[in-house]
Amino acid sequence: MRPSRCTLAKALTMTVLAGALVSGPARAQFYDPALRTLGLTTDVARSPRLIGMGGLSLVAPDHYQRLTLWDFAHNPVGIPEADSTSTLDLRPGSSSALSAYDQQPGLVQLQGGYREDLAGRATGMPFELVHRDGEGNAYGAVGTLASIDTDQPFSNDVEARQNVTHPEAMPFLAGPFPYFGGGKLHYALTLLFGKERVNKQYLGIVRNAGGDFLTLDGDLLTPPDYFEPLDYDVRTIGIGAAASYPLGRSNTFAIAVGQRGDRMNGSDETARSSSQINETRPTNTGQATLVGRLGKSIEYGVDGHAWSAKSQQNWEFSTSAGSGVVPLAGRGKLLERDARGTSLDARARWTAGAAQLDGQVWTSWSRVEITPPTWDDLTSFNRFLTQVFYRIGADTLMLPDSVVANRQEDHAVGFAGGASWAMHRGLVGIEYHWMRDAYDQTYGGAGPRQLGWDVRGGLEYTLTEMISGRLGGGYGWTDADTYTAQNEWTFRSASLGLGVHPRGTRWSFDSGYSLTWLQSDYGDPENHRGSRQHLETLVHWNF
Repeated sequence: MRPSRCTLAKALTMTVLAGALVSGPARAQFYDPALRTLGLTTDVARSPRLIGMGGLSLVAPDHYQRLTLWDFAHNPVGIPEADSTSTLDLRPGSSSALSAYDQQPGLVQLQGGYREDLAGRATGMPFELVHRDGEGNAYGAVGTLASIDTDQPFSNDVEARQNVTHPEAMPFLAGPFPYFGGGKLHYALTLLFGKERVNKQYLGIVRNAGGDFLTLDGDLLTPPDYFEPLDYDVRTIGIGAAASYPLGRSNTFAIAVGQRGDRMNGSDETARSSSQINETRPTNTGQATLVGRLGKSIEYGVDGHAWSAKSQQNWEFSTSAGSGVVPLAGRGKLLERDARGTSLDARARWTAGAAQLDGQVWTSWSRVEITPPTWDDLTSFNRFLTQVFYRIGADTLMLPDSVVANRQEDHAVGFAGGASWAMHRGLVGIEYHWMRDAYDQTYGGAGPRQLGWDVRGGLEYTLTEMISGRLGGGYGWTDADTYTAQNEWTFRSASLGLGVHPRGTRWSFDSGYSLTWLQSDYGDPENHRGSRQHLETLVHWNF
């Protein structure tokens, strides 16, 4: 029996799952899940320098990976102290994913050959614009302009192609509380504006003498489900507040609360039918952070998140039943959704001369409960399906199954550690990361349960007074589901980077490129393999 082709998409995710999980609820409803599906997330996204050094996330001293309220916990109350001047950071980048295998002749395909089973491309322009007045006050905006395309097989002959665009901006105002607090109590106020546009198509998989290709444009096909929205429009508005207070001379405690609202409208409009799914999803968030020093050699940071979201999805559907026949139509309640989660990230750093040791422990939990309408709800989609089933001449093959009650839980835990050594003209470091992620649900049972580890290392060397070069690499292994066989994968990575920091100027430039090769680790006769590429750059100005 051929192993599931979705496992390779999960294989690379374990190297960066810590960063994805401890961040709390997804900031984007469609964009972030698409990145994780392709394995294109990274826990050093703000630092191309570290991408060029093999993806070191702990042991390489870096301006964007410090154990501070902003760089470690992403709490906006720490933005004024993140730098001493006003700054502008632009981070244009691009990444891609591809996996394929050599299919064997069988009952479904008469001829073997090369076959793509996952492809994707992502581009983005994250930015940070901060004005600091020199007295502890700051204002500006943080955000991104991004898009992602994914190609996945829907069946042996059909692919599902999805495009997501995602602009987002978070204006903020931060500084010491006026009139009280003695200048020690600081605040931050934030707004959040975002928009996502999703477009999905079903295309025929292109077959030629070279193989089967998702990345080529096939014939546009009719969607397999009339009810499934092909276009989504998501509008996000949020507000937040944060405060911090020093505990002694070397420690700072901070809290943050916020609420965001996502208004999602999904639709599929054809010449004979119209389908819509609408949802307004408010999400409440809370955060507590403690950062500081113990003596002269130890730095630490502890950051915790909690979030919850309750919402209701509504449906609307109509289709022509033919000339002179009453249309098939209905609207009402689709389901109720109750989601919540927590996460904790703890890090420590010990420095002694040229040596540095770092450690990290993190954990994450989330739960989503789906509740269908009760049996006596006349607007229930399940009741509508029952009526359609008994309607003469109605075609039920293009409608989905009933909505069922389900409870999904995800428990993840991991740790990491490493060491670095600062040389006269450079730095060398190595890290080990381990994780386990267990998924369970009432309807489908336990699994998958993912397990993995990786080792990564990097080197930076000062070539001239203004130019630094970087190299890195890594090796890892992951089992996408320990409950089943033929889900094991190995991956190897190589990276390089370049930094330009001219003396006496207000600007600097950093870039990092990484390439990862994935390979099945279970004696796969079809030679299932894949690759991931990341190119990240950073242009930094002080003004």
